[in-house]
Amino acid sequence: MKGSVSVLAIVLAVVVQAAVLNRIPLPGGAAPDLVVLAVTAVALYCTRIAGAVAGFAAGLAMDVLPPADSEIGRGALVLCLAGYLIAANRASEKREGLHPYATAAMATLGTALVYAFAGVVLGDPRITFGGVVVGTSLTLLLTMVISPLVLGPLGAMLRRTARDPYADFATPPWTTGGVGR
Repeated sequence: MKGSVSVLAIVLAVVVQAAVLNRIPLPGGAAPDLVVLAVTAVALYCTRIAGAVAGFAAGLAMDVLPPADSEIGRGALVLCLAGYLIAANRASEKREGLHPYATAAMATLGTALVYAFAGVVLGDPRITFGGVVVGTSLTLLLTMVISPLVLGPLGAMLRRTARDPYADFATPPWTTGGVGR
């Protein structure tokens, strides 16, 4: 059931991003990144492999759907890495994961910067320092504005579909392992 919810969330995020959000004329040409939020939610509540696969599939879909104007695979690589790293951070035994909104902010910032860096390495002439700073800042702001509408409901659905019947219970801070981990 969790896989079905994850696939549906990624497909819905990609379609809404490509068909609606990328076509809204916002200042600076930026748009909120719904796909990064969906990949973040899936990676926070699933395994490392599920996070990487969700990121790869979402990135590849965004690379081929119109109005795609960059190399096929660049978005897939960036979102695959983001999905894996988010899930790996959450699954770390040594420390607790970050708050979902802080994770989403770091994922949005990181994916935008790595995407731009990959574009520079591949020789994309449209990437400028000023454009990256303004575009990344506006995308981060707009993404964080809509993040409660995505992370809250999607996280609740993914928690409810977990195989562990005690997944909704938080681990008390005074424990050092055991049942909640």
